[in-house]
Amino acid sequence: MQSLPTGYQALILGATGAIGGALAAQLAADPRCAQVVVLSRQSTPAMDFEQPQSIATAAKALRPQGPWHLIVVATGMLSGPTGGPEKRLTDLNATHLAASFATNTIGPALALAHFAPQLAKGERSLLAVLSAKVGSIGDNRLGGWYSYRASKAALNMLLKTAAIEVARTHPQAVLAALYRRSRNGRGRQIELALYDCGITINGYYALDAMLLGHDTQRYGNAHPSIVPYGLFEAADGPLIIGVGNNRQFEAFCRHVIDRPDIFEDPRYATNVERARNRLEVLPMLKQIIAGHPRQQLLDRMHAVGIPCGEVAGLHEALTSQRTQQAGMFHQMPHPVAGQTWVFAPPYRLDGQRLPIRNAPPTLGEATREVLQQLLSMSDAQLQALKDKGVLTLPEQQG
Repeated sequence: MQSLPTGYQALILGATGAIGGALAAQLAADPRCAQVVVLSRQSTPAMDFEQPQSIATAAKALRPQGPWHLIVVATGMLSGPTGGPEKRLTDLNATHLAASFATNTIGPALALAHFAPQLAKGERSLLAVLSAKVGSIGDNRLGGWYSYRASKAALNMLLKTAAIEVARTHPQAVLAALYRRSRNGRGRQIELALYDCGITINGYYALDAMLLGHDTQRYGNAHPSIVPYGLFEAADGPLIIGVGNNRQFEAFCRHVIDRPDIFEDPRYATNVERARNRLEVLPMLKQIIAGHPRQQLLDRMHAVGIPCGEVAGLHEALTSQRTQQAGMFHQMPHPVAGQTWVFAPPYRLDGQRLPIRNAPPTLGEATREVLQQLLSMSDAQLQALKDKGVLTLPEQQG
């Protein structure tokens, strides 16, 4: 993102997927990025590629926050509602084809139509769409994947054509299709160490520490250079507020807490001055925020595009509508408890969460089947190992 201007504004369409979510987190950690706005089925405003009108509605709602220097369409679908991808012509059906084109072609095309005009003019800007390197006869010798390949090939042609038009209206803009595979057509093995993630997640805090030669000052839930940012207590509960730039702070003072005089004070008018005078401005803002109901603050901040969210307790979060809509918890049958809760994986592959097949096994539940199938062990051999205390075997049924 080094080619984008300092203070660039980013918009991610499809932030609930693994790629969109990771990109949004990376941009949020970039000190050169002034604002990151994410759109999904759960965002406000909501955007669903299966509901074309939601794209137009979201674009209209976000227009006042633009212009955008970076727009990424991070949606995509590999397998449709009827399964897939198709391996044979006889697997094709209208429902699967329609769903693939709705998500992989029509949705991104309408996003281009509504959001490309909001790209910054006169500055470097980038609109990228998650695609695939498909469209020629020779790039897939195995055949199949009809809906996915056809919809992505159509998307690539739309992007190529749109790039010609956008070049006339936004001379410094770039339209790009992000391919998921390298030129040789093969995927790559990904290794991810927990320690490496822990180092990387520190972002520019780590860079500050390296430049200073010692640990940086600790700010808890606050931010070292953005004020106000962090955890605050409303009249009836905690919430997170992230006022990322001066325009948002003006909206916060005028339309959220009804105190335009704070923004008009030269000591707090810019983020640099607010950070310098955090010991004066933060106690004042905390007192004002504590006098407002939490939902009122959240509604007002959503209305003017300020990142925010309520802080929920663990059980409250686990039983919330958002968790239920995300499909993060499932009740599965259990031989002892009757029913048990099981986590779904937090990631999605091509927009789909992997299914939960079984509850966690009880002690020794599958030992007999595994050893008999893989090692061809007899019941007598298994019983001998059990008698020696080597393994646990549940009682055979029937």
